[in-house]
Amino acid sequence: MENSAIECVVNRTLTSTPSSSTSGCVSGDDTSEGKTSIPPSIITAENYLTICDDALSVSSVEDLTQAVDHCKDMVLESPECSEERKWLVRRLIELHCKYSSHVKCLPQVCRVCAHVQVTENPTYITNICPEIGLSAQVYRCTECKAHITFKNSWVEPRLCDYDGYYFCPNCHWNSTAVIPARVIHNWDFEERKVCRASRQVLHLMIKLPVIKLERLNPRLFGFVDELTQVKKIRENILLIKKYFILCKEATDNRFLWLLNERQHFLECVDMYSLQDLIEINSGVLLDCLEKIQAQFIKHIKEDCKLCNGRGYLCELCDSKEVIFPFDTTVCICHKCSTVFHKNCWTRKKQQCPKCLRLEKRASLLLEEASSETENDSK
Repeated sequence: MENSAIECVVNRTLTSTPSSSTSGCVSGDDTSEGKTSIPPSIITAENYLTICDDALSVSSVEDLTQAVDHCKDMVLESPECSEERKWLVRRLIELHCKYSSHVKCLPQVCRVCAHVQVTENPTYITNICPEIGLSAQVYRCTECKAHITFKNSWVEPRLCDYDGYYFCPNCHWNSTAVIPARVIHNWDFEERKVCRASRQVLHLMIKLPVIKLERLNPRLFGFVDELTQVKKIRENILLIKKYFILCKEATDNRFLWLLNERQHFLECVDMYSLQDLIEINSGVLLDCLEKIQAQFIKHIKEDCKLCNGRGYLCELCDSKEVIFPFDTTVCICHKCSTVFHKNCWTRKKQQCPKCLRLEKRASLLLEEASSETENDSK
């Protein structure tokens, strides 16, 4: 590769290759959105095919495969958290993109790859249809910059209910989707019209657990009973997980794999995907979780001696009943995680005997240490 070609790559800025486009117009927007400069440190003659769009557009399938493999190697060789690695990961996504186009049509593509958007910024717009108005868009389509006005019926402005921008009919096909902001704030699952780009982003993100629902709208849990029930089951699952981690039988039977599509349920209690919320609203998720929870509890209480042996006896009464932290009639000490009957806990004014013992022991150790210090000083 000639030096002039490499210098050309150094001085240019690449526009992301989109996963699909609905517009054949070249964007007149020259802003930096959707563009990243190639880090000079990775530009060499041998990397030209991997990093250069111009070379890629005329390459064969074999060349493309080699470019993908080489880009993977470059990602692994690049320093962690560096600009080089960030750029190469984005480039790898672009190389894997399945968008098909004529070579001559590539310069007309004007949308940032939806996969790149979701990978780099997996968040939802949480304001309901944040419309800025057609005049603020200078009466042009947000995506392809085609002129649009309500006075011209041939190129009607179409509002995207997700991002609040207006688009031309080429970029907005009146497709519909569930809007995350309306679900979060109003528990509204009615599908509304969105542009092609928004529909692709929503489709790619629908199973990503990125919604902190209780932080965004805590009141919702007081109005939607199913949400409260799902939250309680998720809390129980995290408690049950501690039993299964130490149980060989549970590991061999891969019980936790029953939540394979929802691994975030095994990590935290406050993150939801849009698909989770849709299935909570339909009742599908609650039914599924109740069946899984029942299977988990049956293993711990009935089928496994090891798990059953890790239960608790209430120290506040004389009952010999073995209780577990996921039972509905118990309370858990927030300091030491000891389990008591709820009635006993209330009757004893939430005084945990284990915590009292630990405090007394710590006090005795402190007194002994003080006495030894005084004796040493004498």
